[in-house]
Amino acid sequence: MKHTAPLGFLLGIALLVSPASAEKNWTLPSTFPAGTYIQELREVDASGRRAIGAKLGGDIVALTNAVFSVQGRRIQVNILTAPDEENAEALYRALSSFHTEPFCVQRDLVVVEFTGRGVDEALARKASFELGLVPKPSEVEYSLVARIALVDSLNYGKAQELTEALGSLEVDPSARHTVAALRNELRCGRSLRLRKPDGGTTYRFDPSPIEIVDHGSVWEYRFRDPPQVEGISFVRLRAQFRIGERTSRAEEVSTAPPEPTPYWPSDDPELRSLAATITSGAQDPEEKVAALLQWLAPGGNLRYSGPIGSRWGVKRVLNQRFGRCWDFADCFVTLARALGVPARQVGGWLFGSGGHIWAEYQTTEGRWREVDATGGGILPCGIYHIPYFETDDGAMPIVYVELPSVRILSDD
Repeated sequence: MKHTAPLGFLLGIALLVSPASAEKNWTLPSTFPAGTYIQELREVDASGRRAIGAKLGGDIVALTNAVFSVQGRRIQVNILTAPDEENAEALYRALSSFHTEPFCVQRDLVVVEFTGRGVDEALARKASFELGLVPKPSEVEYSLVARIALVDSLNYGKAQELTEALGSLEVDPSARHTVAALRNELRCGRSLRLRKPDGGTTYRFDPSPIEIVDHGSVWEYRFRDPPQVEGISFVRLRAQFRIGERTSRAEEVSTAPPEPTPYWPSDDPELRSLAATITSGAQDPEEKVAALLQWLAPGGNLRYSGPIGSRWGVKRVLNQRFGRCWDFADCFVTLARALGVPARQVGGWLFGSGGHIWAEYQTTEGRWREVDATGGGILPCGIYHIPYFETDDGAMPIVYVELPSVRILSDD
């Protein structure tokens, strides 16, 4: 579900509360979590408040309009403060006739409306958490439904375009021509590799797999006669996840050094030299990882830029000095392995944002810890990171026939 503002005004953020009501009102925090920041702000003057209040049927003593970026997505926030409970309830009733929680929330004398082009329920709920309007849970249970192509290999540069074309087939018949043109960019198979489910994860497939092969941290699900769309085999995945704040997880540890792969050329002399320079003075894996993440922080040595879903290759990314999430993760894993630190990639969904790629590295104690290299480690891998893909060699072909539908079942 997408929303547009019924009032249609520019947004900003400088919440003004009358002295008489300040103590009992929700207010914005003075700082925001990593990845959340103000883009625009405007205070509505008295005449504007009176006009809007007349339309909504309630008095407004302060009205702030804001545009936030919440982990890469833009959301508009209207903050209305009423002089008393009667007017606050009137404002809430009027706005909630357009949309209810999480798009419209009342807290004491303050009514907050989340809106904007492309804003969906997931982003509105996430913004409520990040702005402190609703307490952020320590653990969330999600359901996820998606149709995932069974792909053995593909041209990663075309994966996003193919996913978009497949997703628009029902509304745009001409997308068939795009799919047909891109069909040769991949090799279909009859299996799907997913991260091994833990105690909080369950997978169900339609059709059901005929065999499950254990590859350690990854399970391969094999299918006999999967359905097809435009010649591309796929299965429907229905999954549930219980996601909490991450620390680390135990797993059988290999004593072999991390190997270079075509996606992660960790034996390249230039990359080994760069990794050593970045981590000069660092002793243990944690110190080396911290140095790598600091070097990868956006706006420094690499810019977060380029087409969605890009995977340029490590050497090209470092030369052009920009990339997207997969590029940052590739750089992190390659440089970590160049230092002898075991690392691999994790993929899945970033709640309220979209598809995402991050990483894991092995700690001194031999446990695997997730890090999000795209934010230079500033954004913790917590309740929003939903993992279901994983790779030890960099091969992780991801094509969706239908993008995941993700919703919160419960939060604690």
